[in-house]
Amino acid sequence: MLVRWLACAVLMLAALHAAPALAGDCQALTGRAIEGARVVSAEVAPAGPMTTPVPLAAPATLDLPAFCRVKAIAAGSIGFEVWLPLDGWNNRLLSVGSGGFGGDLPLNALAVGLQKGFAVTGNDTGHQGADPSWMRDPVKVRLWGHSATHLVTAPSKALVAAYYGAPARWAYFEGCSTGGAQAMTEAQAYPDDYDGLVAGAPGMSYAHLMLSFLWGLKATEPPGAPIPPDKLQVLHAAVLAACDHDDGLRDGLISDPETCRFDVASIICGPEDAARNACLTPAEARTARLIYSGPRNRRTGASIYPGFAYGSEADAAAGASLAAYGWGAIQGPLAQYFAIPLLRTMVYGDPDWDWRTFDWDRDVAEVDRRVGGDITALSPDLERFRARGGKLLIHQGWGDQFNGQDLPIEYRRRVIDAFAETGGRGHAEAAVDGFMRVFMAPGMGHCAGGPGFADFDALSAVQAWVETGRAPDRLLASRPSASGTTPEVRPICAYPGLARYVGAGSPADPSSFRCVRGTGASRGGRP
Repeated sequence: MLVRWLACAVLMLAALHAAPALAGDCQALTGRAIEGARVVSAEVAPAGPMTTPVPLAAPATLDLPAFCRVKAIAAGSIGFEVWLPLDGWNNRLLSVGSGGFGGDLPLNALAVGLQKGFAVTGNDTGHQGADPSWMRDPVKVRLWGHSATHLVTAPSKALVAAYYGAPARWAYFEGCSTGGAQAMTEAQAYPDDYDGLVAGAPGMSYAHLMLSFLWGLKATEPPGAPIPPDKLQVLHAAVLAACDHDDGLRDGLISDPETCRFDVASIICGPEDAARNACLTPAEARTARLIYSGPRNRRTGASIYPGFAYGSEADAAAGASLAAYGWGAIQGPLAQYFAIPLLRTMVYGDPDWDWRTFDWDRDVAEVDRRVGGDITALSPDLERFRARGGKLLIHQGWGDQFNGQDLPIEYRRRVIDAFAETGGRGHAEAAVDGFMRVFMAPGMGHCAGGPGFADFDALSAVQAWVETGRAPDRLLASRPSASGTTPEVRPICAYPGLARYVGAGSPADPSSFRCVRGTGASRGGRP
């Protein structure tokens, strides 16, 4: 009995020695200067429910473990937090991305990461609140658009090491939208920061994304006209009738919009049915063509930013909010909420600037000159990231209601082209697939939602890739079933692969699909 008691005592002492001194160690971080950052406060947050904001959705309440909550400031103005689990740390650091124009901490993403056992960090991108006056400060513009995440990475890693007595074994980053752009910046400009990156719906060409929003508003101006919700349903139904079956299954989703061939002229109202709601007026059809094509140089016709994909027009279950799946937001609200404030303040510094004066030839170059270097992450040079063993997973919804969906595909081609300069294209594609993969999700909205299969775990896929060398060929994605019981599950294949129905079995069963190589046809000739 004595031997057993001694053995238990030794094990308990070893466990106590291996763990931090919890509240004492946490509070001792307060006031520390570490890697260019200053700790403002550090205190233990007890286990229990925490309600956190979710962009464009109701707040989420999550049950969290006890953690050391560190609040700090880096580079003079970047507010960031590091959450350190008191127990069950998985020896990994997870940095989470921001959304929109930043200005607040991504608390919900921090909470989700903490639940998974990570030490987590997130930042406010260098300014606080929604007042756009920060856009007049070039230093803060660059923090938001380029460097804030990098500048908090070293101090976050140092705080993890100081608290646990050892550094994190691996470091990951996950973000979507603006957070996706942050991931791309990390891969291109700061390749040593993270072992694995998840870039969802990356706004990596932010200046031109704003021009896409402006183009959507322009498309509704005469001789065009806004397409009302009921007409978007008409357009969407016609597109599905033409292309839904291309993947072997009629299910309301288009798996390969690049190969869809649809002519808007086929549903333009004739003189005899102009008063009916089952067709588009010529003005509405013009708007549809402009949204499909995306913004183009008025003189050369060259693409400025990708247009919207076939199948993204509407969803019968969508609501009327800005976040709703479909073209409601791109026909004006996105320009009013995002593009016009950014262009007025960040680019032109003129609160009276009139968007209708924008010249789609001369002014595009001017926007690039003034802010492109600070808010764009399109460099195809990923050699340093590849050489140090980094892994990058990009995911994009084919039904994204904010981003023209083709950008990750175009970027992948540019990276392959860059690698092909020193070898054959086949070799270059294999080399790129060895460290970067793109997943295009049919029917998925911006970062989540939509009628498609939008619930998947990209972070675990990147972890497995980094830590075991197992590259992800597909992601298993789910959506709620019509019955509300067992979710439906389907694979999303690494591009240029797509999931094709084998012709038998339940469409809710992933084994009923196989990944086949898509044609990757250009959509540049779309009407």
